[in-house]
Amino acid sequence: DFDDGNTSTDLNPTHAYTMPGLYNVMFAFVDEFGCRDTVYHTVYVFEHPDVDFDYSTSAICLNSGIDFFGLSTDVIVLWEWDFGDGGIGFGQNTTHTYTTYGAMPVTLTVTADNGCVNSITKLIFVAEPPTADFTWNVYQCDSMQFTDLSTAPSGFFLVQWEWDFGDGGTSNQQNPGHAYATGGTYDVQLVVYADRMGIICPDSITYEVEVPNRPTVYFSWNPEPTCLGDVTSFFGTSGGVIVEWYWDFNDGNFSYEQNPQHTFAGAGTYDVMLFATDANGCTDSTLHQVNVVDVPDVAITVDPNPVCQGEAASFTGSSSAVINTWLW
Repeated sequence: DFDDGNTSTDLNPTHAYTMPGLYNVMFAFVDEFGCRDTVYHTVYVFEHPDVDFDYSTSAICLNSGIDFFGLSTDVIVLWEWDFGDGGIGFGQNTTHTYTTYGAMPVTLTVTADNGCVNSITKLIFVAEPPTADFTWNVYQCDSMQFTDLSTAPSGFFLVQWEWDFGDGGTSNQQNPGHAYATGGTYDVQLVVYADRMGIICPDSITYEVEVPNRPTVYFSWNPEPTCLGDVTSFFGTSGGVIVEWYWDFNDGNFSYEQNPQHTFAGAGTYDVMLFATDANGCTDSTLHQVNVVDVPDVAITVDPNPVCQGEAASFTGSSSAVINTWLW
C-alpha cells in the first residue's frame, strides 16, 4: 500500500508518486501457511527542482560567444547544458559559440542535492552575421578613399562601422577618407554591425592596403656660380615616374621641363625650387640656392697714346674685380 491510493501485489514493485510529501508505505506478506507479517516505512517524495535559463539576447550571433545563465531556487549540484549543435557545457553560467546559424534547441538539465533531476528546453535562433567587405582607391597621393561593400542578411540592417587604418587612425563613417603620414603597407580592418530588432551581429575583414610613397626629387645645375648673362642649365631627377615637373626660378620665371635652361636677369642668390608630381598625385619639392655673379668690369690704358709706328706702347689692364686670368 503506497499510501496514495495505489497498491501492488508484486514482490518488488516500482511506483511513481504524482505529488511530493511523506508516505507511510506498508508491505504485507502472507506465506503458504496463511501467516502474515506487515512492515511500514516512511518514504520521502521530493518535488523536481525548478529550472530555467536565460541568455544574452543582444548577441545571438554566429561565431560570437553567447552567454547562458542557469536559474533555480533549489540547491543544484550539477548543471548540464546541451546547446543543440553537438556542443555541451557544465556549470550554472557558461558561454557557447555557434558555428552554424538557425534554430537551436538548448536544454539545461539540473540535479538537486537530493538527487532529483529536471530539465528545460528552449528554442533559440542563432542569427547569420553580416558579411564585411570594402574596397579602396588613391584619392590624392597618400590620401585614401575607403568604400564599404558589406552586406547584411535578410531582415538585418547595417547600423555601425568601425575602421582601423593600421596607423593608429580610426573612423566610424561608412565610407571614410584617410590621409597617411607616410606611404607603405597598412593592415586596414573594418568591423560592421547588423541589427534586427535589437539582435546585433558583427563581422570583420582585414586587407593589406598599399599607400603610395611620395616621390623623391633632386636637381643639379651648371655652372655654379653662373656669370650674369650666361645660361644656367638645370637637371631634375627622381626615384619614381614623374608626370609633371615645375620649376620656380625665384625671379618671376617658371618652367615645366624636366631639364630647363634659364638666364637670370640680375646678379644675386636665387632660391630655386623644383616640384615633381607622380601619377598618384603625390608631390615632392626641393630647394637650392643658385648664385649668379656680375661680369667683371675691365679697362685698358695705353702709353703713349697715340703711339708712332715703330715705337713701343705700354698696355695696362685694370678691373675692380679680382682677376685670375688676363688674355690679350
